Amino acid sequence: MKQKRTHWYFYLETIKILTQQQKDLEKILTIAKAMSKETVLVTVINDGYLPLAYNWLCNTKHMGVHHQVLVIATNQEAKEKLLSVSPDIKVVVLTVDKYLQKDQKYSHVGYIRLLVRRTEILLALLENRIETFLFEFDFLWLRSPLSLFKSYSGKYDMLFVHNSNKHSMVTNSVNGGFFYMFPTNTTVKLFQELYRRMQKLADRIKTWPPERKVSEGENDQVYLNRLFSKRYGELKALILPHTDFPDGKWYSLPESKRKSWKPYVIHNNWIIGNDNKIARAKEWGHWFLNDSSEIQCNFEVFINVHSVLKKDIFL
Repeated sequence: MKQKRTHWYFYLETIKILTQQQKDLEKILTIAKAMSKETVLVTVINDGYLPLAYNWLCNTKHMGVHHQVLVIATNQEAKEKLLSVSPDIKVVVLTVDKYLQKDQKYSHVGYIRLLVRRTEILLALLENRIETFLFEFDFLWLRSPLSLFKSYSGKYDMLFVHNSNKHSMVTNSVNGGFFYMFPTNTTVKLFQELYRRMQKLADRIKTWPPERKVSEGENDQVYLNRLFSKRYGELKALILPHTDFPDGKWYSLPESKRKSWKPYVIHNNWIIGNDNKIARAKEWGHWFLNDSSEIQCNFEVFINVHSVLKKDIFL
C-alpha cells in the first residue's frame, strides 16, 4: 500500500531542489568569474533550441567571441554536442525536471519556470560585478557588436534593442532576450526587483501543470519593460538604432532599404516556431550547417554571406 506523502516529505523535497539550484548557481559563478576579464555572453537553452545554437556557433566561429560564451543547457547530451561544434565555449548543465529539457511554448508555465532560473542567474552575475551580455541563438550575426557595446562603458547601465510591433519597426518596447548589462549599482537594483517579481509569479503558478498558458502580461519581458519605461532606480539605458539591430521584419523590407542598413545582427523572429525560423534562415542563405546527420559547419555559406556583406552593406 502506498504511503501518503506528508508535508514533511514535500518540505524535504523542496530543500533538496533549492540545494541543487544553489550548487548549479555556484558552478555557473565559478566559471563566469574565471571568464570575467572580458564580457561574459550568457544564454539559457533547452533541446528545442539546439539546431539554432549549432547554427549560431558556426555563424560566429571566426569572430573571436566563443571564449566569452557561457551556455546554460538543460542536459549533459546537449553540452557534449555544443562542445563538439565549439570547444572554446563554456557549458554548464542546469538541473531541471525532464519536461523542461524539451521545447517550451511561449508564455506557458514551463517557459516561465526556465525564465525564472535565467533571471536568477543574471542577478547572481551582476551581484558579482560581472559584465554580462544576455543573447539568444535565433540571431544572425553579421559582425560582432561587442566593441560597440564596450564603447558605452561608464555612460549607461544597460543597452537594449527595439521590439517592433505590427504597426511599427520602432517602438518604446525593448527586447527581453538581447541586452547588455554593465554591473552598476543601478543595474543590480533593477534585477533584484525583476527577480522579486519573477519569484512572485513562480509562486503563483507553482501548482500549475507545465503546459498551462500564463497571461502574456506576466513574464520577464513585460516586467523588464515596465522597469525600463519608468527608468527604475534612475536607470541610464540606451536603445540601439534599429537599423543596426533590426528584428525579423528586416526580411520583408524592400531590397534597397535592406542594403542601405548596416546591421550588426538580425533577429530571426516575427515567425512562429523553430522549424519555420530554420526554413527562413535556409531560404536567405543564413544557415551555416551542412545538411547531414552529423553537426558540421558549412564554411562555404559563411564565405558567401561575408562576401555579400562587403559588396552590398559596408561599401
